[in-house]
Order: sequence, then C-alpha cells, then structure tokens
Amino acid sequence: MMQTMMLSMTGAYSRGGVQAYSRRVAEILSGYGEQRNFELHGVSLQDNGWSLAQHTNPVQYGSFAAAGGSRAGFLRMSVQAAWKTRPRLAVVMHTCIAPPALLLRTARMTGPYILVLHGIEAWGRMKPAVRAAAAGARSIVATTWHTAREFAKANHIGEDKFTVIPLAIGESIAAATPKASTEGLRVLTVGRLASEDAYKGYDVLISSVRRAREGGVPVRLRIVGAGNDLDRLRAHARSLDLEPDGVEFLGAVSDAQLRQELIDCDVFALPSKGEGFGIVYLEAMSMARPCIAGNHGGPPEIIDDGEDGYLVEHGDVDQLASRLVTLYCNPELRRDMGANAALKVKQRYLFSHMRDAWFTLLDKASE
Repeated sequence: MMQTMMLSMTGAYSRGGVQAYSRRVAEILSGYGEQRNFELHGVSLQDNGWSLAQHTNPVQYGSFAAAGGSRAGFLRMSVQAAWKTRPRLAVVMHTCIAPPALLLRTARMTGPYILVLHGIEAWGRMKPAVRAAAAGARSIVATTWHTAREFAKANHIGEDKFTVIPLAIGESIAAATPKASTEGLRVLTVGRLASEDAYKGYDVLISSVRRAREGGVPVRLRIVGAGNDLDRLRAHARSLDLEPDGVEFLGAVSDAQLRQELIDCDVFALPSKGEGFGIVYLEAMSMARPCIAGNHGGPPEIIDDGEDGYLVEHGDVDQLASRLVTLYCNPELRRDMGANAALKVKQRYLFSHMRDAWFTLLDKASE
C-alpha cells in the first residue's frame, strides 16, 4: 500500500477558515486513500490528545501524531512518521510548517509535497526558509486567486505552480426563509474579536448601524464572537448609544446557536479588508442570506456585487450604511439576492466540488 502524509498546523476542533480547510482536506485525503489504495498519516503542530480523539473520526489515519504546539516536537514527529512510512506524497497545510517538508524531501524521506495557502498570512514576503519550501513544492494550492497572486508576486514564484481550490461546505444545504420580524433589519456578523483582527471592520459596521438608525432605519446588529477587542468594541457601541437596542454582543456560541443566528438574520455583514476567503460567507449564503463584504482580498471572488450581496470599501461608513438601508427598504431584493447566493453555493462551493478538484490535483502530483 502506498503512503501519503498530511502536515497540519491547526487544532482539529477550532473554528476558522484555516481549521475548516484542514479538516476538509483530511477528509478528502482519507477518501482518496480508500479509492487509490493510499494510507494517510497525519502530523499536527497544534493538536493534542483530546483534539486528536475528535479529529480521527470520520478521517481514517494509518497513524496520527500531535505535537501540542511544540515546534521541536512537530519536527521530530514529522521525521519519525516520514522515516517509518516513506510517504509517496505529502500535503502541507500552512506556510509556517513548510520548511520541514522541504527538509524531508531533500533527505529523500518523502515524495513531492503540496503546499496550501489560506489568506492574509500569505500576502507578503515570506522568510527565506518558507520561500525555499514554496519553490520546492510540486504544487501550491490557494483558496482564492487573490492569495495566489499576492504570494507569487511577493515571493517570486511562477503562477503556473498554483491551483485555486476554494473552501466548501457540506453537501446538504437548507436555505431558510427569515421569520417575519418587527425589529427592523436584523444584521449578523461573526468572527474572532481580537485586536489583531481589527481589519475585519466590526467598528465600521457598528458605526454604519448608527448612521442608518439616524436616518430612521431600524437596524439591529448581533455580534457573535469573543476576544481581547471585545471591550473596545462594546465601548464604541455604547458611545453611539447603540447597546443594547442597536447592537448586541452574544459572545462565543455553540455551532447549533450559530446556525440559528444565521437562520434568524436578514443579512450577514463582515466588511473586512483582509479576508483570504471567509467560510462564514458561504454558511450565510447557503441559508439564502445576502452578504455584505469588503471589496478586498478573497470576497470579490465569492460575492457578485448587486447580485447575491454587496461589496463595500473598507472604512466607508456611509457606503455600508447605504447598503443596509437599501436592503431594509427592499425585502424582495433581499430575497432575490439570498436565492442567488444559495444557488451559487449549490453550483460551486459544495464539498463534492472541493473533493473533485483535490482528487484531480492529487492524481497529477502522484504521477
């Protein structure tokens, strides 16, 4: 039986686009192995014993090692796994763990490797070791062409090495008609409320809610997420006399509650200027909800402005408020945009689309 190895950097049960993509690729590699007589071996930088137990179902691994955040441990475990299994192919799920893949390949302990890029962390010039690892990869996968081009330009890598395979959601999507509400336009945003993620534009969204309400439009914003920027954002909402009537902070919620929030909202908004992809846009679109996103990074490849959502310039409070007013005043437009969004997900962003693209790439890389 041939062997393949997946090098992952992120916790199996954590939220976020990197984590979601890693889980999907693990499922794909496991299924690919069953069809092509490969056995999958995994090494994770961030996972520990608990997350390992969660991660191995439904993914079938021949072996899985978890370094618990130790880079030295990750390198040691990668070398041990490669020495024992001699994988014909390796898949590296983040730039920060690319150098070990080059080391293993140079030592002829693995076959060629595929490197995966996700978003903003790959938009600049990498350290020399990462650039060398990228140059040595058989193929580089990015979730959007924006990320591929930014990485290629900054690190002098030919674009012919790149393949774009977007993230996807499960096969069973269920668009849901919003319940009638007397609360006005119900807007939802979701994400990590951390100071390093200020580029996501939560404060701009809060200000836009205030601007719309000043114009007599009853907009209510619910914010899902937690982090070290929560107090600042809450103070911002209070300074605009929005909390609790105009803005409500829900903190971290369960997956079931998040799904319910997506069902209950009229519009999803995340006006980020640094989003590599944004799995939460797909989750909202699959529920037939129009999205408002930043006209930057990956979202313009997902959302068609005026068709299934709106794209706004980062920091433009007036433009964002205007879009909220338009969506409030035109319920039929909201429904049409939502229907277009759900159809797009069904046509382009289901797990089967991602799986088929990866299978094609893996077949080519394994030749």
